[in-house]
Amino acid sequence: MPFGTPRIAKPISNINNYMKPLINSVDLNRSPEKVFDYLSDLKNELFWNPDMLLAEQLTEGAVGEGTRILCQWKGGPKLECTYTKFDRPQYWEAYAASKKLDIAFKGEVKPTEGDQDNCFNDTAT
Repeated sequence: MPFGTPRIAKPISNINNYMKPLINSVDLNRSPEKVFDYLSDLKNELFWNPDMLLAEQLTEGAVGEGTRILCQWKGGPKLECTYTKFDRPQYWEAYAASKKLDIAFKGEVKPTEGDQDNCFNDTAT
């Protein structure tokens, strides 16, 4: 292990919400598969989020349920993010925990009007 002992990933439905969730959404003119494949892979966040410092995949193979990625954002600790659900091209969940911070993340891709755009919604608690 690159750091410490991993904690067991928890499904989002079992997490106590101490904070209000952070919810974002965006409409994209791409197929659901392209939107899902790009946004569900945390390593791609390095290309568009200047606050992300590290995204290193710890498991082999394509991203999917059980994949672990070591992440770090500015001002935060290193976190081992574990994908707990992965239903391409519609939905995924990931969970990360450290001594200071627990994050539950849900991402969803769904068609919008006219089937030309796809809406991406994410929720982090």
